[in-house]
Formats: sequence, C-alpha cells, structure tokens
Amino acid sequence: MDVPFFVFTMSRKQGLFILIVVAVLTVLLFNMRTIIGMIEAMNLTDLSDREIERRLYRSRIASKDAIFQLVLFLVLSFFNFWLKDLIIPKSVKQQYRTLIGVLGNVLLLVIMIRIDLIFEAKVDPRMTYVSLSDAFLYTLKHIAFIVIAILVPYFLLQLQRVKNTEARLAHSNEEKTKAELATLRSQINPHFFFNTLSSLSSVVRNASRNESLDFIQELSNTYRYTLTSRKADLVVLSEELAFAKSYAFLIKKRLEDLVLFEYDIPDKYPDWKTPPMAIQTLIENGVQHNVVTSDHPLFFTLKIENNFFCVINSLNKKEDSEGLGSGLSNLNNRFEIIAGKQIVIQQTETHFIVKLPLI
Repeated sequence: MDVPFFVFTMSRKQGLFILIVVAVLTVLLFNMRTIIGMIEAMNLTDLSDREIERRLYRSRIASKDAIFQLVLFLVLSFFNFWLKDLIIPKSVKQQYRTLIGVLGNVLLLVIMIRIDLIFEAKVDPRMTYVSLSDAFLYTLKHIAFIVIAILVPYFLLQLQRVKNTEARLAHSNEEKTKAELATLRSQINPHFFFNTLSSLSSVVRNASRNESLDFIQELSNTYRYTLTSRKADLVVLSEELAFAKSYAFLIKKRLEDLVLFEYDIPDKYPDWKTPPMAIQTLIENGVQHNVVTSDHPLFFTLKIENNFFCVINSLNKKEDSEGLGSGLSNLNNRFEIIAGKQIVIQQTETHFIVKLPLI
C-alpha cells in the first residue's frame, strides 16, 4: 500500500494540526458561495435602511453558521482522532470500543446542535423554542461536515496504523537479517579454524624454526582479523585483501610450490567494501575442491575488474567434489542479505572464476 510521505513522520500534534487545516479548508469550500455573496452584498450604497438591515442580518447568520461548522468539525474530529483513545481504556474489547465511539459521537452531536440552536434563537428572536424536528433538520443541514469530521480522523488513524505496521515489519526484517548474518558468520570461523590448524601442524613438522615462527605470526594476524571483523557486515577492501594475502601465505607454507598466487591489483582504488573473509573463502574453496600435485599445481589470480573483485583459479576438480560447496553458498547469501546482489560464478574447461560485486 502506498502511503503519503508525511504519514511516516506524523506525530500526534502534527495530526491535530492537519485536522485544523482540513477543517478550515472544508468550511471555506462549503461556504464559498455564501462568502462571495457576502462580498457582493457589502456594496451598501443606494440601499434603503431596511435592505441594509436585511443584508447585515443575513451576514450575521452566515458567519454564525460558518463558525459553528468549524467548531463542529473540530470537536468531532478531535474526539475521534485523539480524545476517544484517552477516554476508552485499551483493555476494552474492540466491539465495545466501537460502540462507545459511536455513542460518543452522537452525544457530542446532540450537545453541539443544541448549543447552536440556542445561539440561533438568540440571533433570531422569532425562534422561541427548539423542537426535535428542528434538531433533525439541523443535522441534515450539516450532515456533510459530520461525515467528513468523522472520516478524516479515521483516515489519518488508518495511515498511522499502516505506518506502525510497516515500522514493526521493517524492525522484524532487520532483526531477521541480523540473525541470518550472525548464523552465516558463525559458519565461517570453525571451518577456517580447522584448516589453519591443519596447516600449522604440517608446517611445524616439516619447516625450520624460523619458518614456523613466521607462520605462527601470520596465523596470529589472520586470527586478529577474524576477531575484529566477526561482527561487521562489511569491511574495507584493502583490509580484506591484506587478510587474504596473509591467508595465502599460510596456504603456500603448507603446499609450497604446489600453489601459486598472482595479484593484478591497482595501487589506488575507491574505498570499496566487501563482506569479511569473502576473498579467503574463495581461496579456501579453490584449494578444497581441486587436485593439487606437482604435475597440476593450483594457480590463483586475484584482480579488480569492472567494480568486481575476481578470484580465478585453475581447474582440476576432485572426483568427489560436490557442487559449489557450502562456502560459496554462504558467501552468496551474505551478499544478497547485505547488498541485494549476487556473486558471479563462471566455469571454463581450465578455470573457475568467481566475481564479488564491490559495494
């Protein structure tokens, strides 16, 4: 449902102000013909005293009617928009609230018509009493104002309810999105932890003491990044790229010359952002799903192209490799939730290409 812009920021005071404006405009509209006639009647030259008195009398009656219409509109509209909710407890069932509201409108209407007819009797000495038929005819005379005075606040309240519903829905969707992202992020760390510990075990067994210390230092850097970025939806690309290079260092220490990395990254690029550990996920996916041997080393190319960060790896898939892997599915879900975009996956006979839309 399309809702006017003002409704999304309309407070109770603003709603009352809108009712006043609508009331004035409605009275002017319904009395436009009378107002024009009064302006024309102001030309009192060359008129008899009796005609002047008659025109002044009609002007007083018309002014009194317009003022009453305005007051009637404001009383009924304020009651339906604001006062009714203060009088009727929220614990009252809806059907009873509706009944009380109808009775309240009838009571106010009777009181207002009674007051107006009393004033009209004072203005017109010929009216000596107010009968039920007078009240009925008076109600018919002002029926348009009565209907509008009730419908306008009802319309505003309905728009406010739409606003509140949309606000609650937006809050619910936001909470749902946060929960989904938290779930997706929680799936990354255990997988990453297992792989890096496996790498550390291999390096400590096969490498020198200094190389092992270098590996541990880089491992410390990567874990520091995972801790600082674990609650972030987006990180700056430069930080993510530095983390990916540290992770690539860990991979090379474990697999040595069986994995090669090439970077085609410009020295300067815009302050793009990406979900944390996105590039690392693609490197990990390439290592996990491909056969890596001295005859078939694994080549990675990382580059920026047309507002995409591209990770390209040579293709020599394992026979037991299934689909695209949970890592890519997880990554694509995160991009959809955060930016409403999807990653681009391409596969040739020799290469597997993933393009991450930069945000």
